[in-house]
Amino acid sequence: MTELLKNSPETSWPQKHFFLLAEHFDSAKILFKGKGFFRKPLEYVRGGVLRLKHEDIFKDLPTLETERLILRKMTPDDAEDVFAYASEPDVAKFVPWEVHRSLEDSRRFVDNVLKLYEAGKPAPWAIEWKENGKMIGTIDYVAWYPGHFRAEIGFILSKAYWGKGIAPEAARKVMEFGFERMGLNRIEAECMAENVQSQRALQKLGMRLEGISRQKYFIKGKFRDMALYSILKQEFEREAGKRPGARP
Repeated sequence: MTELLKNSPETSWPQKHFFLLAEHFDSAKILFKGKGFFRKPLEYVRGGVLRLKHEDIFKDLPTLETERLILRKMTPDDAEDVFAYASEPDVAKFVPWEVHRSLEDSRRFVDNVLKLYEAGKPAPWAIEWKENGKMIGTIDYVAWYPGHFRAEIGFILSKAYWGKGIAPEAARKVMEFGFERMGLNRIEAECMAENVQSQRALQKLGMRLEGISRQKYFIKGKFRDMALYSILKQEFEREAGKRPGARP
């Protein structure tokens, strides 16, 4: 049926383009929205390549779930949990933002995130620990370049939950979402070179160190060397196939 529809004179050029794209890109269906077999194409870029727009993903950020975690939209009720980890000096040590000094700091942060949701702009998932329902951190695509099928991931986690493999567990789910739903081909992550713990988490995800950018950012009074890691879609799928419980 697909072949008949592809070659039918009644099939429009965008629909035919979808079939051609689908033959080479198994996630082509995500580049269309709406209901029914033929759906409205999102956006064309030069050369006839389709791409998603930020609001198509972030306007209604979906809830994701892993064995131990729920990744969901942040709510105003999360402010106290945010303050519990964002007020920890060790948590804020390797990030650009300063330690939260008061609950009001955390409320302002949550309010800003809610505005990003409303505007359909890239915004974080709250990481909720299933065992107690607490929000223990965030994870998000801090940058997304749809025209290049590339994004950068980042995460922050409460110190009380370090050393439990939570960051890699959350990141695998968000990366899976990126490759399958956002049409990504490459995901990057950047951290301060001195942040050994974050580098270990990225390595556990199968990401490769591409290099160190010397004194790339001036953060908290110092020039900081930044380590750049990346993983490609085909590499992520290969790593996923090695994990326990993967389909043969």
